[in-house]
Amino acid sequence: NLLQAWAKISGHKVYGWFVNNPFWKPLHGNRTQIAKGHFFALRSIQPKIKGYILLDGDARNLTDHEVVSEGLSLGRWTRYETESYLIVPEVLKRFVRQRGGLFAGPAIQYLDDQVPPAVFHEPYKDSPFLNNTPFSKTLLPAFFEQAQLPIRKNDYSQIAEQMNKNEIHPEILKKMDEIAKAIGV
Repeated sequence: NLLQAWAKISGHKVYGWFVNNPFWKPLHGNRTQIAKGHFFALRSIQPKIKGYILLDGDARNLTDHEVVSEGLSLGRWTRYETESYLIVPEVLKRFVRQRGGLFAGPAIQYLDDQVPPAVFHEPYKDSPFLNNTPFSKTLLPAFFEQAQLPIRKNDYSQIAEQMNKNEIHPEILKKMDEIAKAIGV
């Protein structure tokens, strides 16, 4: 859902593929062998099918040869997880102001207290904070709790939908290019 939102905003050619309900299987962790099993099962029915696995940055210990095979490409986020690319303070503030009403202030103060100044000034530059923090389990739930907004991880695409094209991290666009190339879009 995050990638689809970013593809729509950026006008990326892979957007149509996302809209047409591509087959995808969440890994729920780094269970790449399960993903490969699904891919090979599909391949037994449709031999020319192509696939792409996009791993979070916390999967740094997996080697490419454990994942890649004929017709199955691999991408890896530099940051800890996909949700890490939502940590653009101005976007989060705008989102909570639009949705949070009376409780936007405490959420914004929480964000100001938790996010290092370097990230506020350069949210598109990688840093240990952005590359090593599981924001979907830490900062974002607490941020939405402060705002008293019932936003769950499955709803985080709503944040992405609020982004402007110039607020989308360049790595996201690069990964969408990789997906398009891997699946032949």
